[in-house]
Amino acid sequence: MPIRARRVRPTRKAVAAIVVVASATLLVRTVVGPPGGWNGSAGAATNQGPTWVSYFFPLKVGWTCHESLTGGGATGSETLTVSSVGSVPQGPSVTVTEGSSSTVDGTSVPTNAVLHYVLSKTGQLITIPSGGQVAGQLYNDTGDTTDPSVKTLLSGESTSSRAHIVAPLSATDLAELKGVLPGNATSLDMTVDFAQRGGSVPTLQTSMGTFHHLIAVRSMVKAIAFTNVAKGASKELATAIMPTIVKELRATTWYAPGVGPVKITTGSYTSMLTSCGLAAG
Repeated sequence: MPIRARRVRPTRKAVAAIVVVASATLLVRTVVGPPGGWNGSAGAATNQGPTWVSYFFPLKVGWTCHESLTGGGATGSETLTVSSVGSVPQGPSVTVTEGSSSTVDGTSVPTNAVLHYVLSKTGQLITIPSGGQVAGQLYNDTGDTTDPSVKTLLSGESTSSRAHIVAPLSATDLAELKGVLPGNATSLDMTVDFAQRGGSVPTLQTSMGTFHHLIAVRSMVKAIAFTNVAKGASKELATAIMPTIVKELRATTWYAPGVGPVKITTGSYTSMLTSCGLAAG
């Protein structure tokens, strides 16, 4: 039976459960491929100035990068690997697999995901997400998004996009949210609106070395809505968690030419590239 529209006062535990689920699934999208505003339409080719071919991961199968994660009570490591390189009508296509082993406040939070990218002929970096796992829970992430051209980012122009995420809930989370979810619900379905802006960074010092002529892409969650709860409940839940989501998912990714993303900050967390190269064999 559909949940009736009514005023909902979520408990602190329920709000915390939503924040954990939403943040964990959004974090993969934000860190591995921050979204922009591509709507699938083609435009005039961009042939002047730097392009994503220079700033994205090198298009070499087996190219592997390792990152360290610190801050906010978290420690861990992440591995990103270019698993395939191909071609589609829009331009070169790349598949990147991601796996992490992290501990947050003493709790293990392993993450696995696969993302597909297209370095479009029009100069954009299109992210095509797929399913993944966060702490053993499968989730589904849909909605092609993109970073605009490097030229557009360097001009400081702001873009926006929308993602749709279906995140299964644990028995504990379901118990906390049973007052706002339909009785047969097993997941939290949400749409998330993002906005982001680019800018140039002359120099960045990291543990891997000093990088020059970087692009910094700053991303922020602007709105969130839950699609499998009553309209009134969705609005109240979104209002309750937005301050935390905005804080935790405010992200900046620094891209270095010839290397890719060398540093990411998301909320209180920092991910830093420690090494890159072709995997043996």
